Amino acid sequence: MTIRAWTFPLAIALLFSPAAARAAPARISVFEAEVHAAPDPSSPVVHAFPENTRVSISEDSVNGFRKVRLPNGSIGYIEESALTFVAVRPPAPAPAPPPAFEPPPPPPFAPPPPPPRPRYYPVRRYADPTAFRHVGFFLRLDAGLGYLGSSTSASATGFNFDSTHGVAGELALAIGGAIAENFLLAAHFWGTSAIAPTITSRGVAIPTGGDFSVSLFGVGPSFDYYFMPNNVYVSVTPSLTWMTFSDAFNSFQTSAGFGTRFALGKEWWVGGHWGVGLAGWFAFSFNKESDAGGPTWRTYAGGLAFSSTFN
Repeated sequence: MTIRAWTFPLAIALLFSPAAARAAPARISVFEAEVHAAPDPSSPVVHAFPENTRVSISEDSVNGFRKVRLPNGSIGYIEESALTFVAVRPPAPAPAPPPAFEPPPPPPFAPPPPPPRPRYYPVRRYADPTAFRHVGFFLRLDAGLGYLGSSTSASATGFNFDSTHGVAGELALAIGGAIAENFLLAAHFWGTSAIAPTITSRGVAIPTGGDFSVSLFGVGPSFDYYFMPNNVYVSVTPSLTWMTFSDAFNSFQTSAGFGTRFALGKEWWVGGHWGVGLAGWFAFSFNKESDAGGPTWRTYAGGLAFSSTFN
């Protein structure tokens, strides 16, 4: 039997064999590659591929030929020497399946946290739970400057003047404690004095020689409340009051009367229990000129005071 006689049946068998279904990529590595009708170099040429053409060929070879698919969909045979095989990139591995859901482990037991301190506490930690709070013992000292004015009826007074006014200094001391947090009750001693004030009689100034002074004193319960966290406070002191008039030779004191001192202030902490502040204050008083009666001296005073507070 000649080669031509058995080549055609062999080609038909390879065409329909299971191995023919497998294909591999390749590239034409010669100037022009001929495609034959059968795996025989003497079989008719049915197509030609130019160089660098990518083709799909069979994985199995017969007589040095590989099956190749032509552009019209038919099958031909091409010599292996005309081919360069292209490496096939392996498929990417499938992503790992997500892990099965597991509930988080329960947290370890921990004791409950301590109760939070008020939000107006500084960041610093203090072992004293009363630090930066208005509780317990209370002490405040005020010192400042202001104005004092006092007047009475010109026709009824026993003095040779009926009005006095001028720049005054102020001192105050409060000692007490907290009824509740931020609400304080204290015994309050306060006074304001004008040195060398202007004195008048029926509107006419009277010379004093610079050695005259007038003072207003008061004592009473002080009610203070702090608005936190701003550390702003208000203070009201209803008081038993009296006045003194003094010169280089004599001193005269009015009878006791009634008055009240008001203050509005702001403080800043400088330690766990100490604070400094600034306050505006105002006071008034009504006093009879003497125990035997006489006209009433009406006194008004006010100003600014610096404070130092222990709480």
